[in-house]
Amino acid sequence: MEVVRKEDGHSWWLYIHVNQYEWRPHSCKLHRFLFDDRVACAKIRTAYFSGDSNIAALHAAYLGSTCSKEAKDANTKLERPYKGAGGCPHNAAIRTGRDFQNRGENTPKEEARDNSTIVVANFGQHPASKHHTTQRQYRKDVDTFFAKLQQTAREPTDATLGGNNLNIWASTMPLIRNDAWVRGVRDWRTLSRIDLYNEYANKVAAKHGWAILDEWELTMPFVLTPRKDIAHGLESQRTHHVNVLMNIMCGSSH
Repeated sequence: MEVVRKEDGHSWWLYIHVNQYEWRPHSCKLHRFLFDDRVACAKIRTAYFSGDSNIAALHAAYLGSTCSKEAKDANTKLERPYKGAGGCPHNAAIRTGRDFQNRGENTPKEEARDNSTIVVANFGQHPASKHHTTQRQYRKDVDTFFAKLQQTAREPTDATLGGNNLNIWASTMPLIRNDAWVRGVRDWRTLSRIDLYNEYANKVAAKHGWAILDEWELTMPFVLTPRKDIAHGLESQRTHHVNVLMNIMCGSSH
């Protein structure tokens, strides 16, 4: 980040390791959910994740932050053992689930529609990659997804004010990759395309009463950081995304 000295305008850059980065909003103060806080939040709020592989990665980070003994010891997370997991094997009181969709074609399953469940949804990376989804088609897909949910789901209420019915739209995170897979499928992903996707989807989600987990803003400072999993965001970043998610789910009461 750039630091500017007020007296003479001299500036210099400070470099921090990505694992130590913590996003802080201007308008509020985030609660830092340590292990016991995360478990308490996960027990009272059933989180159901619906979307493409980036939502699956967020779900894995959510499980890794609440389920493992390693996470408790380090007050952090252990993600990889929970990739593809359907629930928390160490704590039955933590109820969660997920389904997969490329373009919003599936309505979240029946278990995601009861009054104790928070739906966390997104699709954007897959439409923009090999599916070659235009802006017009993406907007249509977003409208269809929310229309389906509106027919089956309850009206949302603010969980931080004691309401149970809260849905969360996770904006599509920015990713830059250049490899054989991208060239083979003629990947359409660009930062400008994803930004336009988010502009529309965030607006529609907010109109339907959904809270926004702004993964675009959370990820952008490190969009060029080298990562092992080039198809998704950094695992260390997603741990912080879970912390912001739990602030939305449970507020600062835990």
